[in-house]
Amino acid sequence: RHFTEDKGLTKTKAEGMKALITLYLVALSCLRASPVHCCADEQNFEFGGQDDFCAWLQPKEMWAKNEYCTLSLVGLACPDACLNCPTTRCEDADLCCRNDPTFTFKRRNGETSWCGWLTTKKKNQRKMYCDTAIENGPIIRDKCRGICDNCDDAPISAPPSPAPAPVTPWSFIVLADWHKAEYFATEPSRKTEYYIETENQIRFVNQKYGGDFVLMPGDTNGALPSESGGGKWDKEEFEKIFKPHLSVRKRIKKAGDNCYKSVKKLFLKGGYQKIYVALGDHEIGGNSWGLGNVRKIKALPAYRKAFSKWYNRDADQNLLFQEQIGLASSRPLETAFENTSYASQHKNMLIITVDVFKQMSTSFIDRTRGAGGEGTITCTVDGGHLKWFTNVLIEAKKDASIKFIIVQAHVPIIQPVRQVASSGQFMDYGEESDFWVTMVKFGVDIYFAGDVHDNTVTKDPHSNLLQVISRGNQFSNFLKVTVTDSILSITAYNEVGIKRMNNQNYTEHGSLTLDKSNCAANVADCTKISADGVLKLLDRTSALVHFNFEEIIPLGSQQVIGLQHDDHLDTLVAKSITIRGIKSEKSLPNQGSFGQQYDAQISNVALLGNDSRGSSYATFTENSRLGIFTNGPHTTGGIISYALWIKTSQSLEMTLVHYGHAFPFPNPKEKEMRKNMFTLTLSNGNPILYASPLQRLEPASAFHLNDNKWHHVAVSMPSPSCQLSEVLMYIDGRVVATKTPQKNPIIFFVTSGRMSIGGFGYSNERFEDALPNLSNFVGGIDDFFMW
Repeated sequence: RHFTEDKGLTKTKAEGMKALITLYLVALSCLRASPVHCCADEQNFEFGGQDDFCAWLQPKEMWAKNEYCTLSLVGLACPDACLNCPTTRCEDADLCCRNDPTFTFKRRNGETSWCGWLTTKKKNQRKMYCDTAIENGPIIRDKCRGICDNCDDAPISAPPSPAPAPVTPWSFIVLADWHKAEYFATEPSRKTEYYIETENQIRFVNQKYGGDFVLMPGDTNGALPSESGGGKWDKEEFEKIFKPHLSVRKRIKKAGDNCYKSVKKLFLKGGYQKIYVALGDHEIGGNSWGLGNVRKIKALPAYRKAFSKWYNRDADQNLLFQEQIGLASSRPLETAFENTSYASQHKNMLIITVDVFKQMSTSFIDRTRGAGGEGTITCTVDGGHLKWFTNVLIEAKKDASIKFIIVQAHVPIIQPVRQVASSGQFMDYGEESDFWVTMVKFGVDIYFAGDVHDNTVTKDPHSNLLQVISRGNQFSNFLKVTVTDSILSITAYNEVGIKRMNNQNYTEHGSLTLDKSNCAANVADCTKISADGVLKLLDRTSALVHFNFEEIIPLGSQQVIGLQHDDHLDTLVAKSITIRGIKSEKSLPNQGSFGQQYDAQISNVALLGNDSRGSSYATFTENSRLGIFTNGPHTTGGIISYALWIKTSQSLEMTLVHYGHAFPFPNPKEKEMRKNMFTLTLSNGNPILYASPLQRLEPASAFHLNDNKWHHVAVSMPSPSCQLSEVLMYIDGRVVATKTPQKNPIIFFVTSGRMSIGGFGYSNERFEDALPNLSNFVGGIDDFFMW
């Protein structure tokens, strides 16, 4: 009565109560349902770089809605903006008159539309569409129930299937960047010593460690360390040694037949009936793909065809992995990736293999967000490819027999990651990419990748999704994954022995467990994750590299996996490594979160104690060397900071911390560096930061830190992809004013660079010519940090 009187209404008490109860039930329905099921758009939904995407989409015209609402991720998040809300009597979001926001269909003109599009049609036209049956699919009215007035009291979704029987524990092997197949491109004979040793190695792993299949996140081919080649079958150098009479495309086809056919046979003979292979950069000629390299760009279809022919088809050239996942196709049909991306269920696990190498119409680089930079190929999943991926995940979540979902592609998404002898490719926009957001949204358990030839595990900050980056080079490392109904257990293995490879001897050097035992009881935050060794979850908040200069150890006492030491072509055992003409037999342990993989190899560096700072420190001379062989950890636009203590009396310009290209780069006097270095120097006591030989940041007023006293110097990017002028410079704990550089780039780091202290370390030999003004540091250094 109070309700109706306050509103000035003349309804009876019963009518008022009925109205109130109806209002309450509608409100309660929306409160208890998630935005996916209730007709309320998800607030603050981010998509394609647009904040609150649903609100942005709401007023758009139908052509714009058609572009986005046909994407399942958008349809689920924005049911109101996509016109998918109930339009007739049924208001319960879990029943009858709710359109399926993930459903799409082909119109007569071949364009793809969704249920909301039918609101623009007159009644007769709408009925015609509603009564249309999709080829090998449902009648439209059964998916567009609200629009088609197809209401009843039955739930939209099918009743849940009976709980599947428990599975017997099973396992598989993960082998990223095998890099051992290149040999077979020109020599496929099964009688060579190389072929026989490789087959024996695979058989050994199968017999000792088992596995139903091998998961291979790209780069099965590629050159062995210090050897040329690497799947670059379009190049003139390859033409000289293999079938010079053939065209480029036919040569690639023949090399692919030799190489990939041999791989299939090797693993089959070694005991593995099935391998899941993701496309890697070395399967399409190796990065980069500059627009000017017409020969390589034209060869891309031949590369993909050769890959798909042997890895994704059977002997009769029928596509493998054709079984649908629910109502979703196992492949992204009618996209450029329909022969290289696929989904397949094995026992209680869904495995989705994704080709992330998208060819653009022109060279792509987004310096403001640190994306692209490899020419006309960039790593991303979008458009119809992303829509297919989303639909597969939606269907997987409906299937009670699928307990785990894993995804594999070639490149890391979350940064930073450890990397060694790698170009450091990456997924555009990282954990903000629609691809990663989709995996988080639909509960993917693990994303497996490679490319960087090292091991790093990172947990998504907002979910339990794990990124597992691993090394497999020549089977020097691999992962074994054991699967039960509720637990994934991963063990990392590292090869030991005297020979360069094929030692058939491994030690465990890391483990990880993902336990979902409590999830069946709908317990909040039910997934438990534990890890150690090389699979320990990376702490991205602490310093990645920290040298406290308290201890020096023998080079071979703490292995840096992948170190190309002086004898690496003959043995795994490292005794010495030469750094710019000086032999190193010692190491400096890294105390940062990147661990021993980022130990420094040193020579002529002495530790002294009893200093005024109260701890030992390092002394450097002109002949000192301190280099980190592993690459990075700089990522294109990622925030980087250096900090260290220095003491010197020298007036020359000396290198304090150097990060620069490992591979050759153009003469900076003729062509500006496309990707940046990050090198901190001291010139007559004044700190200078170089982003390239011609781009430098220095204090507005000169400092004289060469007074033979301890000083603290630091540089820090305040935000990702900032300009050089925005980098903060600290001297003795205080921010100092800096001059605006004449050339002021948005920082876009080279990802294959190497870092060193006191000199150029392992970076490319061209730096002596590019920066002839720099000399090696002479003096004392202590407590170096890199974040």
